[in-house]
Amino acid sequence: HGSRDAVDSRARLYQLDIRDMKIRDILQQERPTVVNYHAVQHYSVSNEQALTDADVHIRGLINVLEGCIAAQVDKFIFASNGNSLYDAVEEEQLPATEDMPLSPRRPLDISKVACEWYVRYYTQTYGLRHSILRYADVYGEIDPTFIQHPLSYFVQELTAHRRPILRGANHVLRDHVFIDDVTQANLLALTKGDNATMHISAGHGCTNYQLFRVAAILLESQLEPVYIGSETLVEPTSMVLSNARAQRLLGWSPEVN
Repeated sequence: HGSRDAVDSRARLYQLDIRDMKIRDILQQERPTVVNYHAVQHYSVSNEQALTDADVHIRGLINVLEGCIAAQVDKFIFASNGNSLYDAVEEEQLPATEDMPLSPRRPLDISKVACEWYVRYYTQTYGLRHSILRYADVYGEIDPTFIQHPLSYFVQELTAHRRPILRGANHVLRDHVFIDDVTQANLLALTKGDNATMHISAGHGCTNYQLFRVAAILLESQLEPVYIGSETLVEPTSMVLSNARAQRLLGWSPEVN
């Protein structure tokens, strides 16, 4: 869901499937020092989509990793999930650290965990350095067509004087991080945080209703949300991610609250 217009004019854009063997030719041609991998197949609950997710995520990743080895890439930065990888814990046990047991429940999250281990395998086998960044829920979308984060959605709806919809369990705490802070973490990971798995997160959580209230107050809106049930089979659980390791290894901390 990207836009060609958003790509820096100095960049060379190759538009193809990550499972395509041409990826290896491109890496051989470009000889990058670092490969930054943000590929993701958007989540669906259907079994057919689960098969596609696994094919894209796992086969696509291995194809790119093989190309990295052949092109003698020095480092691989892998964007993973954060809020949805861990087992449900009591709120007093939060924020979660990177060492907590994983319990992915969606096809997307299951494949992300598998991909993390493939990245570590290639590091150990071929000497490829890596950084795995587990993101909290990222907000700051620009294109209204592809808004996914609830805060971005609330701002969009309230600005248009429409009542936003609040779905499902709105008491659940989630960790949220702004896109510019995520960008800065990736820039730091170019040279730091080797062979480490780190949370890129705010380190504290809030509910969707709290996000709505903040947006409504700042936009001076008197509108109230519409509450309806969840459409998903897997309800989220409260999760807040400690970013202490990223602070220590990257020298990073979020600047936008």
